[in-house]
Amino acid sequence: MTQMKVDPHLTAQLQDLINQIQAQNPTLQIVLDTVRIRGNVELGNIEQMSETASTEQIIGRNLGVGGDLKIGDITQKAQRKE
Repeated sequence: MTQMKVDPHLTAQLQDLINQIQAQNPTLQIVLDTVRIRGNVELGNIEQMSETASTEQIIGRNLGVGGDLKIGDITQKAQRKE
């Protein structure tokens, strides 16, 4: 920490490395995970967007539906921010 306080070049290099690592980390976006539905459920439109190309987007995983499940339009986008 002391070195970062006195050396702005080092601070900038470390921040750049942190940004690179974060850009490579996968992102997970989930809607409805491990949900049990006994009656009828209606959901509006769902949109998942990520600025990280390594994003896993899931809508509906491990669902138990004992009635009607209605979901509106679904949009999923994952793109690397340039």
